[in-house]
Amino acid sequence: MQGVIDREWIVRKTLFTLAMMTVLGIILIIFFVAREAIPAFTGAGPANLFSATWNPKSGQYGMLIFLTGTLATTVGGLLLGTPLAIGSALFLTQMAPRRVRSIATRGVELLAGVPSIVLGWLGFTIMVPWIRSATGSTGTGLLAASIILAIMVLPTITAIAKDALEAVPESHKQAALAMGATRWQMIRRVLLPAAKPGLLV
Repeated sequence: MQGVIDREWIVRKTLFTLAMMTVLGIILIIFFVAREAIPAFTGAGPANLFSATWNPKSGQYGMLIFLTGTLATTVGGLLLGTPLAIGSALFLTQMAPRRVRSIATRGVELLAGVPSIVLGWLGFTIMVPWIRSATGSTGTGLLAASIILAIMVLPTITAIAKDALEAVPESHKQAALAMGATRWQMIRRVLLPAAKPGLLV
């Protein structure tokens, strides 16, 4: 009995120590990041952060170009990825045969598991040279970043849209078809409006 208690005590203390090491690691990360970021908030002041000049050697840490680039890339990725994702969800829920639906759904789930660093590497090695040869530019611009981001968000938006479309009662769709609506009319005038709250989440 004493041996069992000793083992339980050792396990509890070991798990507690590991948990505290994790907490300590997070605290150290926050500390080092904050310490390195202090120069950006001193000297010229916080307003310096919203300038367009980035020159750490002279104490200028303007992040305006990074903020606008991030927002533009996000909007571009959503504009490219959302229609494709909703179209994929419509295909999976309304048109695809059961076998194709199963395979395609697993493919979308596998795509969601691809690390972003891998997609970024593929973008630099495949997408950027292709855009460079097609447009004559450097290739490392907003278009390449938006396409890669669209690929990244595609599985998530597809899954959300698929759940929203499947949540629409079957009676709504059958009633529309019974009244003479074609499949596309049913999708456009019944299915999508009924699923709109879930699609906008």
